[in-house]
Amino acid sequence: MPAPAPVTGILDSELDVPPTPSPPPSTHNWTGDCQDLIFGRGEMLTHEQAVARLPQQHQCDRLVLLYFRHRFTAAPYIHTNKFQKEYDSFWRAPTSVSLLWISCLASILWIATAIALEKGESDAPRLEQLAALAVDCLVSGDYLAAKPYSIEALLLHGYTEMREKHMVDSSLWAKFGLTARLAQRMGYHRDPKYLSNVTPFEGEIRRRAWFFIEVFDILFSFQQGVPPIIRDDECDTEAPANLYDADFDENMMVLPPSRPPTEPTSNLYLSIKSRLCRILRRVLRQSLSIHPPPYEEVLKLNDELHHYHSQVPPALQIKPIRSYSFTDQSYDIMHRLMLEMMFLKSLCFLHRPYLNREKDNPQCDLSRNICREAALRILDIHAEYEEESKPGGRMYEDKYMLSSLTVHDFLIASMILCLDITENLPSTPADRSRKLKALGTSYKIWSERKNASREAAHATRVVGAILRRVSMQDMPQSKPPPPPPQSDIRDGSLAILLNNDVQLPTPVPTTYDQSQLIPAMGFSLDFMDTAPIDNVLKDANMADWTLIDHILLDRPQSTYHPAAL
Repeated sequence: MPAPAPVTGILDSELDVPPTPSPPPSTHNWTGDCQDLIFGRGEMLTHEQAVARLPQQHQCDRLVLLYFRHRFTAAPYIHTNKFQKEYDSFWRAPTSVSLLWISCLASILWIATAIALEKGESDAPRLEQLAALAVDCLVSGDYLAAKPYSIEALLLHGYTEMREKHMVDSSLWAKFGLTARLAQRMGYHRDPKYLSNVTPFEGEIRRRAWFFIEVFDILFSFQQGVPPIIRDDECDTEAPANLYDADFDENMMVLPPSRPPTEPTSNLYLSIKSRLCRILRRVLRQSLSIHPPPYEEVLKLNDELHHYHSQVPPALQIKPIRSYSFTDQSYDIMHRLMLEMMFLKSLCFLHRPYLNREKDNPQCDLSRNICREAALRILDIHAEYEEESKPGGRMYEDKYMLSSLTVHDFLIASMILCLDITENLPSTPADRSRKLKALGTSYKIWSERKNASREAAHATRVVGAILRRVSMQDMPQSKPPPPPPQSDIRDGSLAILLNNDVQLPTPVPTTYDQSQLIPAMGFSLDFMDTAPIDNVLKDANMADWTLIDHILLDRPQSTYHPAAL
């Protein structure tokens, strides 16, 4: 098959645009204010005004160093050596870089400041000032004109918003959608070897940036229950190479060959994960299709996922966290964890429809078993890493890294287990006990953090509602005792369901006295919020839970809806 023809024309001309800012596509008045469609009201800046709003140079130096030393958060599409040269030039002559580059710097300072604050430093700059500066430089630098650093600045700012909010909302979805479309306009969806005006150095940086655009596109598709923006048949950008930043620079005419996967460079994770992302994108499109696919197609994707998983290099294979050597870096541990989580999430999404579809077809038992085991594994990982983030744990010093794990992934696993239980699929008492214990542990984790975190409070309500629903299903049916207040019934029965480590009297106490049962569990199941599960699940950011809402409420004739999980 002949190679695709090089892409020329508008893409080439846009790649040559100089980094000097032009008036942004927004309205502004003589006071210097502007109104941007995506970022709202801001301030039009000159280079001098932007520099004046930065921390002092010695603070910037310290924060930039902190940023690049934390490899887990450092963006690979910002080349370390190139950025160092531009940074030094910037302090000598601020106009030597574009306002979009300064936006990147402001976001880098924001991320480093967040890390410093999480480590207990008190003299860090104010996060909101850095975030505002990043936005004002984006708009003043005319980010929509497809200039150098447009994509990098948008990606970095989007990442800071995700870190700040800890949840994905519709505004972030819109911003990343714009970033994906702008990147396509600039040709990021085509492999750089087909773009005549892209140097080998620029091409590799573009591959890295496109990887993150693909990841975020998939993340939002998964969490919002909508098809991905990027299509496999419309892009051919190759995976990032397994190279250190020191392996290539702006002056190279040809990139060196990618290092073998036995060499765990800082970018091996990108190279391996990009392959999984592209399989997951196909899983998402299949699961969100208007017409359910033939089961053979599901099994084909299942085989691809497991083949991928078997080919993950040893340096990126997950192990029990206590088995890691003291020489294993925290960011390497997290990369292994995130690869495993994405693999398990892919299995859940692929096979979940068969928890309540074709239940009389024994061929589909494979999907049901894979789905529930993947969900249990996700909750086991959650419990393991939550324990290791406490004082004395392996991840305690770097627990900020765990914030990159989305609440949504763990909640989906909880919902799947509850759906499995409420659909009365065949299982042994030991299996049911294992699922209930996993759900109880998940609830305990979120409940302990609910007063310190909005997403933990939301998760506590969701998992609590799930467990209330399950507890009512398991209530004794013969000769019920005189009913105490409703919340006591629910709490007591739940304590019985989850108390798998304690030998309960036989028969089960008929008074449902929490004081006898909950202390033995080591934590309190506080269900002060007794909102019904349908109200809890009606969240604008959880649009893909529609089907599970139907099932948990026992609505008759529930059918699979393609927009659901």
